[in-house]
Amino acid sequence: MLTVAANRFAPAALALVSAIALLVAPAAARRQAAPADTVLSNRAESTYRDGEGNEYGTVSPTVTVTVRPVAALNVTPDETEPSASVAQNERAARLFRVCNNGNTPDLYTLTRAEVSAPSALHSLHFDTDNTGTLTDADTAAAVNATLSPRLAPGACVGVIAVVDVNDAAAGTRLTVRLTARSNVTSAANGAASDDGTIINAVGESARLTDPSNPALPPLKLVNERPRVTTAPSEQLDYSVAFRNSGAVIARNVLLADDLPAGIDYVAGSLRLGNRALTDAPDADEGRTANNSRRLEVRISEVRAGEVVTLHFRARVTGGITPGTGAVNVATVSGDNFESTGTSAATAVVNPFGVVFAGRSGGATQVAGARVSLLTAQTTDAPLQTVPDIGFTPNEPNENPYVTRHGGTFSFALSPAQLGAPSSPAVYYLSVAAPGYRRRLIEFTVRPGALGLYTATARALDEQQLAVAGGYALTESEVALENLASVALNIPVFELQSLEIAKTADQQRAEIGDVVNYRVEVRNTTQGALRDLVVTDQLPVSFHYAPGTATLRVGADEQRRLDPDVAGNTLTFRLPAL
Repeated sequence: MLTVAANRFAPAALALVSAIALLVAPAAARRQAAPADTVLSNRAESTYRDGEGNEYGTVSPTVTVTVRPVAALNVTPDETEPSASVAQNERAARLFRVCNNGNTPDLYTLTRAEVSAPSALHSLHFDTDNTGTLTDADTAAAVNATLSPRLAPGACVGVIAVVDVNDAAAGTRLTVRLTARSNVTSAANGAASDDGTIINAVGESARLTDPSNPALPPLKLVNERPRVTTAPSEQLDYSVAFRNSGAVIARNVLLADDLPAGIDYVAGSLRLGNRALTDAPDADEGRTANNSRRLEVRISEVRAGEVVTLHFRARVTGGITPGTGAVNVATVSGDNFESTGTSAATAVVNPFGVVFAGRSGGATQVAGARVSLLTAQTTDAPLQTVPDIGFTPNEPNENPYVTRHGGTFSFALSPAQLGAPSSPAVYYLSVAAPGYRRRLIEFTVRPGALGLYTATARALDEQQLAVAGGYALTESEVALENLASVALNIPVFELQSLEIAKTADQQRAEIGDVVNYRVEVRNTTQGALRDLVVTDQLPVSFHYAPGTATLRVGADEQRRLDPDVAGNTLTFRLPAL
């Protein structure tokens, strides 16, 4: 309403007042623009007072104006400098926002999407669920084809551009440009459009390495060492540590650790740094799978230079052959870096063999036995073992080695001494122990995985061997798997296993006299002897008196024992001794 007041007008005079109103929403107040089709009413009023103080007034007719639709939009961001980093050969998602700054509901078409070469646009999506990240609920968008959701004035929608960085050079810029256009056909200002720009710096890929040395893989340790000796039922402390030695954030990192046979995870022992994790697949980063044989830790982001450390405990089971190495290697994978394995953490279980009296079943260990690992069968030239890499009881890795109490020994072989799969290394184990027959065993070695090796033991002395990991005797070759140490049980056998003596109750006899004989058989070994046969050849003119032979074993009662008689030859078959 326009009001004009005056004290006096001259007769027949005309007063003309002009007012121009411009319906414009300034940039700073576009959100307050009048909605389209709003009707604006306006009228003018005039009053005056004459010389006697009388007041007069009049009102003009009402004028109405209808607000026409105006299309306006804003695409952001509009970057001129890098706001983030991407890695070479990474697939990255970047978020634009398209906002309706007009006065009428609108739908928008993406008319242009460009990425600086050699990078390429993989896909576009409207952020339908408004999470700011790409999800299954978001709508795929095609340039000049797909319409956005309908936006009320003042509302916005996200547009996610998924970009393949490819082999863009480190130190360059990745530029993503997006143009959106209004689709209101009745807009007073025609079809409006706007551009947005996102700029990222291209850096080296994320790269997960040893925390201290970027040239080495992530570090896996057991009891804070690469290799330890252990025994069944013992607990082991494992750790995995890595640093992001790249120039960009490592995304969606998965650390997976599959435990080797014979090593069982201790429930509830998983820690990320100093923070305990649960074993269940819940909100924290950790979980176990495959009946706790697999550990998984998922980390959404690892910043450049950041160090991550994982700890857990495990227990050694009783099903591992002595000398066997339980090797544990974890893997680290993610969205924007190459998967890599950690260094190997090796737990060697009972890394020694035992020299034992062959017929004792392992009950009698032989101390003072000289065990040599030779390079040739016909010489006493020992293999030149590498010093100070050995296991209990031979940490200095001496060769030859003399057994102590318990009869244990071991030798450690360097990688260069393991031969090749097609050309195995052949050595000879020589064992010399006082009171026992010398042993010579061929020991053939082939390299295996993760620094371990397989071996075959074959007796060259016509004496029995012990089965792998045990003390039972066998005539066959013995195959040993996943060895970390020359560790096999070696039976040794006494130089003389039986003693026999015969005495008579008189030195002189005449025809018709009775002579009583005593035959004593003694087992001098540490084990039982079975299927014993005693043969006695009687002198000429002597004849066995039937029914007179008796037997006593140890402290047992005396009992009758009838021999097989063939002329003057008597054959006695004895029970186990």
